[in-house]
Amino acid sequence: MIYYHQLDPFIIQFTGNFGLRWYSMAYILAIMFSYFLAKYLIKKQRIHLPLNKLSDIIFFGALGAVLGGRIGFCIFYSPDLLLSFDSSFPFWGVLKIHQGGMSSHGGILGLLTSLFFYSYRYQISLYTMLDLASITGAFGIFLGRIANFINAELYGRIVEGKAWFSVRFPTELFLWSSDPKFYKKELLSLESLLPYLKSSLIEIPSSNTWSDWLNRIGEGDEGMVYERYISYICNSIYNLSHSSPIKELLEPLLSLRHPSQLYQAIGGGLIPFILICIFWLKPRKPGFISVVFILSYLFFRIFTEFYRQPDTSIGFQLFDLTRGQWLSLMMYILAFLFSYCVFTNKNPLNFFKKLS
Repeated sequence: MIYYHQLDPFIIQFTGNFGLRWYSMAYILAIMFSYFLAKYLIKKQRIHLPLNKLSDIIFFGALGAVLGGRIGFCIFYSPDLLLSFDSSFPFWGVLKIHQGGMSSHGGILGLLTSLFFYSYRYQISLYTMLDLASITGAFGIFLGRIANFINAELYGRIVEGKAWFSVRFPTELFLWSSDPKFYKKELLSLESLLPYLKSSLIEIPSSNTWSDWLNRIGEGDEGMVYERYISYICNSIYNLSHSSPIKELLEPLLSLRHPSQLYQAIGGGLIPFILICIFWLKPRKPGFISVVFILSYLFFRIFTEFYRQPDTSIGFQLFDLTRGQWLSLMMYILAFLFSYCVFTNKNPLNFFKKLS
């Protein structure tokens, strides 16, 4: 009954890595949902925003979320991408979206920043725009985490014992290759898969060659050779996971893991969305819905991170918390300051108006 992950990250795959992915579709659906929901709420006079400015608000909000999400990932999780430049397109590591991903904390900060300056420029209620962004953002986070599960990324920690809800992720092999010395035993077990791997681009090693490489990890150029081959083999195993012989041999080698992407889809997206809908049944002061969203999202993000495998390049940090948990704790300071402004009727834009 334990699920073996075999979902295809592509909706439509044209060639190689080019095609329409579920992750991209999550962004598209979230933006469409934002527009039509906002239009409905404006016409029903549940939110007071100029209808002729709606497209611009959605555009700048989406732009801020995407840019903030990518830049936030580079700053919080992979700062080396900020200084990575080469002669091949797109030239800058930040723009190489296939390396790494997006940060939800960065996306929230980017969204907040873009709407803040849009409000300042056009004198439109910041709190009202943020209330709209909260309900659509919660729905977007829900879709994004579902897409993470389909992509078999950001998977969870190992389940203690056996549980019906645990999942085997073939992409766990990338975790093994990130620390060959620590996972040497697991990598040796891949020897049984070598006869089923075929490539016109690279020579598949024999069992003796494979064992020899593992015994000489880190010696001279062997590390580079090893990394090149293990990268190919990991990709091959994932792409061929639908093949019966590969699946049968690989499945018992994989750990039983929490589907933490689904936990975070529910806790960080669906539950805040439901809470917002419940609180919005009655008229609320502008900004109240934003407070409900940010406090509930941060709470569930911290809680669900206890079941998520930390990034291999970062690992656990102070008090065995993850980078995502520490970012959420720090954002609580910003959230409480924002809550104070909302409930005391203070507008943060007034500070900038006084300066100008």
